[in-house]
Amino acid sequence: METLKQYKTKFKNISEMENSVGMELGISKWTTMDQKRINTFAKTTEDEQWIHTDQERCKKDSPYKQTIAHGFLMLSMCTK
Repeated sequence: METLKQYKTKFKNISEMENSVGMELGISKWTTMDQKRINTFAKTTEDEQWIHTDQERCKKDSPYKQTIAHGFLMLSMCTK
């Protein structure tokens, strides 16, 4: 298995940023998005909709048959 080489991209100015549209800007190790993290985010943001937090209902009513992470939770992980 290949070892992941992490890196991040730094910009000196807006022009450098504009020239990077469409390019990979950094890579990091995988992060586990477990139910505990999803529930904590739901409570913090007061977005406790069942599709995120109710595992039993999701098994019955969700087309995914499991909970899904919040879009904002996924987006917030970009800073990591």
